[in-house]
Amino acid sequence: MPNYTLEQLRKDGLPYLVAYLMAAAEQRATLTYGQIAERLERDLKIDGRIFSTQIGHPVGALMEHIHASFPDAPLINALVVNRATGFASEGVDVFLSEHFSVPLEKIQKQPSVKQELLRKALADVYGFKGWKKIADELFGADHHVFAHIRVEPGTEVDKSTSPGQPRGGDAESPEHRALKERIAAHPDLVGAPENWLAAEVEFLLKSGDEVDVCITSATETRLVEVKSRRSNEVDFERGIYQCVKYRAVYEAMCAAEGSQKPVSTILATETKLPSRLLDLAGTLDVITLVVAP
Repeated sequence: MPNYTLEQLRKDGLPYLVAYLMAAAEQRATLTYGQIAERLERDLKIDGRIFSTQIGHPVGALMEHIHASFPDAPLINALVVNRATGFASEGVDVFLSEHFSVPLEKIQKQPSVKQELLRKALADVYGFKGWKKIADELFGADHHVFAHIRVEPGTEVDKSTSPGQPRGGDAESPEHRALKERIAAHPDLVGAPENWLAAEVEFLLKSGDEVDVCITSATETRLVEVKSRRSNEVDFERGIYQCVKYRAVYEAMCAAEGSQKPVSTILATETKLPSRLLDLAGTLDVITLVVAP
């Protein structure tokens, strides 16, 4: 039997929960129900397992607590998502209905409506500047105790690629190197015929950024950013924006040379991206491909 109650999660867990979600909002990230469960187990010193299916209770309680004093606050509970879908589960439906004045039945019966409202909710949460004020007022000293809490950093070890840093940077994980070398050896894994002219790993751009794999033909280039099975959601989102940057820099390099060679950017992963990031990649014209380990 668990040595905690749902009431304990709804009461004692809230100062921790608001700190987790404020940090996620600051980094424009989300957290899964499982991640929240693991953190509450640790921070509440619970001897046993909190099931992810129970996390909706404290998450909903936090949003109700916030709205009792700040009725117009964005839906920070929308940051807690199902790992498989990348979106919040049914517990958020009532909040979406009330916040956006959309009939609950419409949200529950039309998934596209719910997803669009969740996108709006996430944008509102990320753009809101008043989270610290809300947390200070509602949790006071308790909140400050947990102010050090931050979203997990990326878990992929893929070398430094930032301009101004020593080329190579930190040691590269074996999984990351194996994936990029496999793609370079078999360009068909990312949709490029093996008879293309070249596939080069660690291709250096004029900006100082290093592309994991650059595949070229006489008429086209594909730039591939690799995220192995060690990657988490933070890494995936970073990878999407890396692809955007690589494309822009490569196009500028071509323009400087007086050419107009088409270039596409690909984020190659060993696990499927959540729906939220698939949508982001589509918006930013980044191709995403799962390359099985």
